[in-house]
Amino acid sequence: MARSKRWLNEYNQTIGGSRAAAIVGKSPWESARDIYDQMFAGEQKRNIDDSPDIRRGNLLEPIAIGELNRKTGRKMRRWPQSRFVYDSNIPFAHCLPDAVDDVEEPCEIAEVKVPRPATWQRMYLNGIPEHYQIQCQHNMAVWGARVIHFAALCPVTMQLLYLPIERNQEFIDQLMFAEREFFENGKRGVAPSDDAKSDIIELPPIDGELTHLDSEEAVKAAEAYKAAKELLTESEEIVEQARARLLDVAGDATAFEIRGILRCYHTLQNGRETFDSKKALKDNPELEKYLKTGKPFKTFRAYPLSTKG
Repeated sequence: MARSKRWLNEYNQTIGGSRAAAIVGKSPWESARDIYDQMFAGEQKRNIDDSPDIRRGNLLEPIAIGELNRKTGRKMRRWPQSRFVYDSNIPFAHCLPDAVDDVEEPCEIAEVKVPRPATWQRMYLNGIPEHYQIQCQHNMAVWGARVIHFAALCPVTMQLLYLPIERNQEFIDQLMFAEREFFENGKRGVAPSDDAKSDIIELPPIDGELTHLDSEEAVKAAEAYKAAKELLTESEEIVEQARARLLDVAGDATAFEIRGILRCYHTLQNGRETFDSKKALKDNPELEKYLKTGKPFKTFRAYPLSTKG
């Protein structure tokens, strides 16, 4: 769904949850200066809606909300993304929740993600990334919520990670102060530095679902690992097919570029020289005295088990 100029104008009038982490220097993708350029200097992202990540989210978000309802017993519904939510006490901010449950009071909201499989796996094992937590705290501040229902759907296994995130008022106070300062400076044409960071307190980590090997979580982790390994194998095959296709269309070219998407080099290189330590020791046993033994370390290997009886 392409965003209209009217929507973009309203989106850029105030700070939304997806930009909150960048403003305090906690985003892995954007800086506070990037957000300033977009909001106050008119430099919009190119193809804001034309990316696999956005299309995947638009397609699978209804399924994620359905799984969230099934798992929690709630009655969440998608929130229209044209209905910006504001709080008169923090007029520099807005909120666009992904889903709401307005059947019961107080009305609760959800943040729904359909990330890449590898990103979902990291969240499942390690917990919710800080930048997502900051987005949730921002949205709770604007909505006035005490909790936000965070849900992430794996687009491969269709497994749902669900964790309720509670309001952290101390963090919200500092976040709103940083956002207000950024907004007021922006209105005056004062841009943040490229590496601007806030002294905002750190949020406590929110662990993933894997906790005990003797619980159901152990089964979930094992299934996720197995699915990821299968996905990795399939991905490697797809990458190799795509590579072969590129080389086929490139012909004899040794360096080529495709419309600013990829720059490729296909050149012949000399074979690498390696040292045959086994042969050297066989021919010169006295060299064995130079061998060093490192510290002990653990290795991990996982073998798929048959489910047949």
